[in-house]
Amino acid sequence: MSRIITSSIIALLLIIALAGGYFYYQHYKNKNQNPENAIPADAAFFIKGPLNSAFDDLKKTVYWKSLDKSELFKDLKSNIVLFDKIRNEYKQEDDIFNVDDMTLSFHVTGQSSFDLLFVIPIKEISFKKAWDILKQKSLATPSENERKYEGQTFFELNTEGEKIFTYTISNNLFIGSFTPFLVEDGVRQLKVGKPFGNSEAFKNISEKITSDSSKYSFFVNYSNFQKFSSLFVSESNKTKTVDIDKWAHWTGLELQFLNNRIVANGYLSNADDKKISGTLVTQKPMPFKAIEALPSNTAAFRVFSLSNLTEWYPNYTSITNATNVAVNYKQGLKKFETQVKVPISSKFLELITDHLTVCITEPGGKNYDNNLLAFFTVKNSKKAFLSLKAFSLLDNPGKKKLPIENFRNHQIANIPIDGLLPAIFGTNYSQFKNFFYTIHNNYLVVANQPSAIRAYIENVYDKQTLYTSESWKEINNTGFPTSIIAWR
Repeated sequence: MSRIITSSIIALLLIIALAGGYFYYQHYKNKNQNPENAIPADAAFFIKGPLNSAFDDLKKTVYWKSLDKSELFKDLKSNIVLFDKIRNEYKQEDDIFNVDDMTLSFHVTGQSSFDLLFVIPIKEISFKKAWDILKQKSLATPSENERKYEGQTFFELNTEGEKIFTYTISNNLFIGSFTPFLVEDGVRQLKVGKPFGNSEAFKNISEKITSDSSKYSFFVNYSNFQKFSSLFVSESNKTKTVDIDKWAHWTGLELQFLNNRIVANGYLSNADDKKISGTLVTQKPMPFKAIEALPSNTAAFRVFSLSNLTEWYPNYTSITNATNVAVNYKQGLKKFETQVKVPISSKFLELITDHLTVCITEPGGKNYDNNLLAFFTVKNSKKAFLSLKAFSLLDNPGKKKLPIENFRNHQIANIPIDGLLPAIFGTNYSQFKNFFYTIHNNYLVVANQPSAIRAYIENVYDKQTLYTSESWKEINNTGFPTSIIAWR
């Protein structure tokens, strides 16, 4: 793929969910029903709310047009269009469906596949009438089948392309999917009656997120999202998705369409303090200035803008140092520090201030290790570079001069310590195996290869920064919190 999946996956998920919802959200609301009760606990995310004009808006975006490049999303789009044809062919469905509380949940269904579950409240008509309408619809297709499972009646409707749509009604909820076991899981979940294991984190966030005629609710379950996101990366890169669940327990967002943009605003929710987002509770929002240093070809970035790095750091690393990769790098650094008798980790922290940013630029292929840049604001540019040079010479005391490349008024050097950044900051920096660096203004810029540093310098030297781009200017009037994750 021409753009990295890791940086754009959330945008794609939002788009496909919203597009799917358009087909099924038209006229209905039943306050007595709660579709969330039928969502199986393994859902990676789900979306609900009125989406009347969402599809028309989405068709104008570059995201929607690019979805066909992914075989996974291409197949899902096919299912959505097919179900819309079924709904349009049998207009009697509009007599029973409510469409304001439509819920679409997304689930991993195999090693390389996923599908969605449609949960639609039934209007306040008799249960028998609802069944008669749906059976009449199904019987119009000769290949329709009826079966029983755990006392529940399921209908299987053969459609064009030999795809089977399975559906049932349980507790006044229509539950359907092109993956039969998802419908069965939904019915079982209804019997349990406790959405997502009665999660306190989900309860807290669902109470804060409400939907109206212009907003759509979108919920992400991080404990399942890692497995879902791994579908979109190569086998060699799957280890890079294993820590997604460390960010939070749940995210709830209110979504809006503004011209050609999707605007999200919401909350994170945690059941305990063992998530990365929980380390930000005691931090105060600070001005985010690192955007001035990011290159114009930024595909995604994450920033921590903190009020107290010293307070935050031990809480953060207690979570991010828990993986084998981080532990191995940390042990290696401790051994080296003992050998050279220099506390590199603590001295490095003394050089930087309270702003930490990781940027991914647009790559030419699936492997993006060489498209990663880490940014740290430094207290003093000259002192920082001198200290880093001293670190570079520690592995070979006999060296009197460090090889330095001069490029467009910048100096590029290397600290030959394997995994220095993940050793200091944990698994969120595990892709940074090398430490090539330069100083740009008062920012320390780190990459895996000197070529990435040179490409960055070319961009900023020619004033091609994200800060000056039109896409960023559109959201530049937004107030920033203590952390940002952004993509395009």
